[in-house]
Amino acid sequence: MKVIYTKVHGYLDYALGFVLLLIPSILQLDSDSLESLIFYILSILILFYSILTDYELGVYKILPMKVHLIVDLVAGIFLLVSPWIFGFYHTIYLPYVILGLIQIGCAILTKPEVEYVR
Repeated sequence: MKVIYTKVHGYLDYALGFVLLLIPSILQLDSDSLESLIFYILSILILFYSILTDYELGVYKILPMKVHLIVDLVAGIFLLVSPWIFGFYHTIYLPYVILGLIQIGCAILTKPEVEYVR
């Protein structure tokens, strides 16, 4: 059941992008650590492909919404499992799991059809 409209998804994209950018500071992670780098890279990636997405809040409208949702899903799974892939799960893992699940949930629950209001 798809319950999130693309415009709402857009707001969530930009919010998540900025949250991921701020998380290392909020959690007082070392700014040059792998733990922080993952958040920074995903933040930039999410903001970049959101700007390129063909939905209400996209700027250039190049990337189809269905492709955007697939990238969201892959990024969410990567965020979810990254503490175990890179071996820092014993230090920190919960923010990665929570934010990864949020991103996966948003990708799964978003209607892929853009409904522009004219």
